Amino acid sequence: MKDKPVILIVDDKSQNIELLETYLVSQGYEIIQATSGEEALRTLSSNKIDLILLDVMMPGIDGYEVTRRVRQDDAQRLLPIILVTALREPEDRVKGIEAGCDDFLSKPVDKMELLARVRSLLKIKDYNDLMINYQILENSFKEVMESKLIKRIEELEHDLKEGKSSFAGDNLPAVHSAWTTIEAPTGLATPLPANKVGCPIAVGRLLPKQVGPGQGR
Repeated sequence: MKDKPVILIVDDKSQNIELLETYLVSQGYEIIQATSGEEALRTLSSNKIDLILLDVMMPGIDGYEVTRRVRQDDAQRLLPIILVTALREPEDRVKGIEAGCDDFLSKPVDKMELLARVRSLLKIKDYNDLMINYQILENSFKEVMESKLIKRIEELEHDLKEGKSSFAGDNLPAVHSAWTTIEAPTGLATPLPANKVGCPIAVGRLLPKQVGPGQGR
């Protein structure tokens, strides 16, 4: 988790924002304020936000609609959203869940409950961020290694055609080593292009026909 997670508080009543901010700043969180749904969406587009505390009942775009719009953005689809509401009917909460929120807080907000829910969702966000970054790194590594493997196979094919290698088996350990390098760190094997998969086998089959009597021994 960062030193100061950034929390966006959205409420059309300034006193509600100030109360939540007082609770959170004392715990080391950085706060950004928005007093409407429209302002909240603009703020999201220009700031790195870690969690949203979002009032439901606001003029213009309400909390449900803000939640729906945030979830339509692939970059924000895992951003934690807590709806803060005085509404207590089950159908109101179902509406929030269907919009895409992660949790609820009832007004008046209890400080200990607020802090517990915020901490829990930020831990989940940290894990999701870690997994996304790992996947990006893993994919980049595999692309580089697969490119090197394909290049090496092409070099072997060229050498064989030029008669620089006397036996295909001599080259297979190099191919196997390169492929193991891709598999080992990731635990995954990504298929090579179809025209490359059979290369070591094809070379092994064709080469003996090119070797004359007494050669290749």
